[in-house]
Amino acid sequence: IIPFLAAFSIYNLNRKTDEDEDAINRKDRFAFTKRYEKHLYGLSLVSLLVAVLLSAASGILSLLATLAPFICGFLYSFRVLPKSLGYTRFKEIPAVKNITVGFAWATLLAFLPLFLNHGTPDSRTMVTFVLFFMWGFMASLIPDIRDREGDASSGVMTIPVICGKKRTKTILVAVLLALGI
Repeated sequence: IIPFLAAFSIYNLNRKTDEDEDAINRKDRFAFTKRYEKHLYGLSLVSLLVAVLLSAASGILSLLATLAPFICGFLYSFRVLPKSLGYTRFKEIPAVKNITVGFAWATLLAFLPLFLNHGTPDSRTMVTFVLFFMWGFMASLIPDIRDREGDASSGVMTIPVICGKKRTKTILVAVLLALGI
């Protein structure tokens, strides 16, 4: 239940931060989220609260694993970097989006079941983390191919914006081969 609630909350809250891109890339989604904005926002906050309460009942490590995607999303989406770096959001740094998504989902999905059962991370946990990291990386990279135009126009330098469609597909094949190995 916790991963479902977290996913629902994260993706709906992210729709709000990605409105400029969605207005170009996904007009249908943009129209839907604008129409039901208040309902989606409220349900997202309730989902977040329930996920946090459920995970907190099993301890601080479960809570931290649940909050990892939210913390990553916050750091990724909002202006938290000093202007002297040349970037104000992690979102503006090339390839950080895909790494952030992979890390956030890998942390939640590899560690939460372990911590809910009061286990200790071991080599199996690390393998699981790597598998979910690669899955999250690919799952975020595939839509970026479709969204190149909106991302480029809003200054989001994703891998497909930088490398183009063909090289991005080569990267995906390489990740799939590594995942298979």
